Amino acid sequence: MHTLSGTLYRPYTDQVMADTEIRFTAAATAGDVAEGIGASTLTDELGRYDITLRPGVYNIAIRLNGSRHTLARHVVIDEYTAAPDLVGLITESATAERAEADVLDAFRALVKAAQEAADRAVAGAIPGAPGPQGPAGDPGQIRFTGRGAPGTIQGASPNDTYLDLDSGTIYKLE
Repeated sequence: MHTLSGTLYRPYTDQVMADTEIRFTAAATAGDVAEGIGASTLTDELGRYDITLRPGVYNIAIRLNGSRHTLARHVVIDEYTAAPDLVGLITESATAERAEADVLDAFRALVKAAQEAADRAVAGAIPGAPGPQGPAGDPGQIRFTGRGAPGTIQGASPNDTYLDLDSGTIYKLE
């Protein structure tokens, strides 16, 4: 259980919000709090409130003069919640969301770097211009490779072999 208590003020002013309902509605089922279940408290004439909540994920709203205003969505209250009041809870939640966004950005950067490294590795594995002629091999060894069926190969001797890298077919040259 987590208790929040404090005084509710109008934003950007020192004016207290008396007789204002503060409502916590479960945004998701968590533990023994079912989605849609709520808890609320009413501020007194000095804007003071006090509410104890079970761990869960809540949307927080206020109702003043018949109008409902959402303050925050998907605020987590759990054993790590340290905020003593509503402002602290909303601030703590916003800080956690920014931290999650920073972690997500760092992960995306790592994925991008890994993809770029993989692209460079693949690009390096694609054959470019042929290298210098190697030494003659023993009869029966593959001496030439290429893509597709062999045409006329300069320097080939009868019975040399050619490997088609696309199909894996080995040709005996004449």
